[in-house]
Amino acid sequence: MATDKPKTPLTPEKELARRSRRSFIALGTGAVAAAGGWYWLNAQPLEDEIPRPLRGVLAVNERVVRSALYSENHLVRTYPASAIGKLKVNGDYGLDQPLDIAAWHLDLAPLGTPPRALAIDDIRALPRFEETIDFKCVEGWSTVTRLRTRGLRVDGDSR
Repeated sequence: MATDKPKTPLTPEKELARRSRRSFIALGTGAVAAAGGWYWLNAQPLEDEIPRPLRGVLAVNERVVRSALYSENHLVRTYPASAIGKLKVNGDYGLDQPLDIAAWHLDLAPLGTPPRALAIDDIRALPRFEETIDFKCVEGWSTVTRLRTRGLRVDGDSR
């Protein structure tokens, strides 16, 4: 029968050496695993210039986001016009110089299409959209107001 001897505590130098050796081995193992994963990933066939495993992860993320965030169940609540409140004025910060409307333009450069510029008259010609929503300010206050904007709705709805 073996006798249980109490463990003698390690000296600080031996404890540091033991921990340093263990940390070095763990770091080396992690580096080898990361390098192996990198080489494996780069050896995979490409789909739309992205390795297939990453394309698969992107596809799963897209399905989750489209089902969870961009569903009809997550639309902003709308209010009747009678609920409209008064907007607060946060300050008088804005443009330092007057805006030259005739020279102003919006540069668009979508992927896969040639860039183009929209003048202010092009934007004014877009369909107008109005909705009464709860406006939430980053300063912590909110009020119901009428949102009036022009352009393409983010959800693609042309109402």
